[in-house]
Amino acid sequence: EVLKVFKDSRAESIIGGRVKRAPITSSAKFRLLRNGDPIDEGKILELQQNKQTMPELKEGIEGGMKVSGARGFREGDILSCYKEEERVVS
Repeated sequence: EVLKVFKDSRAESIIGGRVKRAPITSSAKFRLLRNGDPIDEGKILELQQNKQTMPELKEGIEGGMKVSGARGFREGDILSCYKEEERVVS
């Protein structure tokens, strides 16, 4: 959940948020949801907690996120994070 927007541009945005469910990783992709509707998509570039770069943030933790590819963040928006995996079918 987006709690605060510090910088908002397509190249790079910085937002503060709280992890609602499951841990998120610094390489995750996300869908930006507003009132349950998808608005945009992007990628998490970096996660921070207490000004320290973290590989992941666990459920219930507040932290900062540097993201790219999406813009127009508002307080209360939801980032639905996911990780793409490539599977080899034999």
